[in-house]
Amino acid sequence: GSSGINAEYGVLAQVSKGFDVLEAEFAAVYAAKSCLARETQQVKKMREDLEEWVTEQRADLQRQCDAHTASCRQWVDTQSGQFSQERLVLADERKRLERSQRRLAADQDNLNKKIKKLEELMNRVQIK
Repeated sequence: GSSGINAEYGVLAQVSKGFDVLEAEFAAVYAAKSCLARETQQVKKMREDLEEWVTEQRADLQRQCDAHTASCRQWVDTQSGQFSQERLVLADERKRLERSQRRLAADQDNLNKKIKKLEELMNRVQIK
């Protein structure tokens, strides 16, 4: 009799011990799941922060790029305005030079006529 009861107690003790082990494992799994959930939230938050930062950086770069492009355009406009002005000045200068050349040519022509007359006069004087 009593050995049978002892055997049953032994089995019950083993079953009880098995339940304790199972309970501990369940607790460990639950703790791990909680930890994983927390870490998942942290990763999600980090990802959101990173995406926000990237968006801000992209917008900032776009602003810098736009500002640089605008200043380049302004510089080019200024340069081409100056270039147009200089072209006008050069065109005026060219007209002035052409007028001077025509005057010089006319003066040269007159001078040649006078030389020719002088030569004719000299010839007449020599003939006499």
